[in-house]
Amino acid sequence: MWWLMACWFLVVAGASPGHLGTEEEKAKALDVQAQALFDQARFAEGEVLLRESLSIRERLYDDKSLQVGSSLFNLGEMLLSQEKHEEALSLYERSLVTLQALGSEDLLVAQVTNSLGELWARKGNYKVARTHFEQSLAIRREGMEPDDPLFATSLSCLDIWTSALGPDHPVRTRPHQGRFDPKQPGIAAEGGRRL
Repeated sequence: MWWLMACWFLVVAGASPGHLGTEEEKAKALDVQAQALFDQARFAEGEVLLRESLSIRERLYDDKSLQVGSSLFNLGEMLLSQEKHEEALSLYERSLVTLQALGSEDLLVAQVTNSLGELWARKGNYKVARTHFEQSLAIRREGMEPDDPLFATSLSCLDIWTSALGPDHPVRTRPHQGRFDPKQPGIAAEGGRRL
């Protein structure tokens, strides 16, 4: 899902003229190449390109910039794909701090918190994972229609990881059954209970 933030960044954060523009264009080109490698499951090669892209942006911009926050997140996603949990965690946390320092409580923050949930779930800490999934879902619930695919992603992540725990697991305090009905946020289809 990191490519969603990269695509959003390419549209919103146009480059300025001069050296900054040239270097930013290079970073954008690296992001596009890394996305192609990600799509081919060539994660180690994509990681190299994203590290270079991040390095460029760290030289060009303040550490608390949207450009750096987005690059941190993108590299975190590539590392998570390689099961490099500790480094991905560090990058996600830096990205989240950066985006929140910019006053972002929007869909970018939701994407980072969703990825943090995924990471913690993969590490087996389902309680922390659930907290992140719920934060992501709350942000997306405010800013999206219930049938938006990203909203459905938050619901699915929460559903998948809590369902995997079994009905008696302490993290799963409000069990449900079946799949989520995107038309009724927080309600499982097929007679399930509210989360």
